[in-house]
Amino acid sequence: MIAAIAGYSGLIGKTLLEELKADQTISEIRTIGRSEPVKHAKVRYFKSDFEHIPALQTLLADCEVVFCCLGTTIKTAGSKEAFRKVDYTYVVNLAEAAAAAGAVQFAVVSAIGADPKSGIFYTKVKGEMEEAVLKSGITDIYLFQPSTLLGDREEFRLGEKIGSAVMRAVSPIMVGRFEKYKPIYADAVAIAMHQAVAQNCESGYFDYGAMIELIG
Repeated sequence: MIAAIAGYSGLIGKTLLEELKADQTISEIRTIGRSEPVKHAKVRYFKSDFEHIPALQTLLADCEVVFCCLGTTIKTAGSKEAFRKVDYTYVVNLAEAAAAAGAVQFAVVSAIGADPKSGIFYTKVKGEMEEAVLKSGITDIYLFQPSTLLGDREEFRLGEKIGSAVMRAVSPIMVGRFEKYKPIYADAVAIAMHQAVAQNCESGYFDYGAMIELIG
């Protein structure tokens, strides 16, 4: 099987790429982005800016599954418009290109609370992205909705560090309908994404509980 991954240099993407390298059912991994990953026998690098669907479609030819870990923050992107370009436009372009190329599985990182009608800009964009991806025509679409991500980032984010500490503290009492808001390690999200594809899951949403169940 040939797989493709975008966003392979991020917190989730790094672990996911390692998972795919170890998967004996995957013969080729196409990494699509702006920086070349560490060389590996199964990995092929394709430079792309995610702006042009026809070009992406060509890169995805013969790929059965596409993983999308693209994402940024408004602070990193510099503006709401720049954030939307990455978290909506680039993701949707990739999904539409994957559909046109004949991919049958598409796994993408979204966020808990994603809702196109949300009054919060971040969750609204994520919701609009999910809505558009689901209309792409791909047979099986897996939408992963983590809450606070735990893990060691290359860049320091004070607000995120504080938020993670708070969420860890209250996590034990987050049960029932609040369970989906529990913080989760990025590695766990990556493994769950891989397992959703490996287990040929049906299209659907994967929150904290669903991801933990997937990885056993």
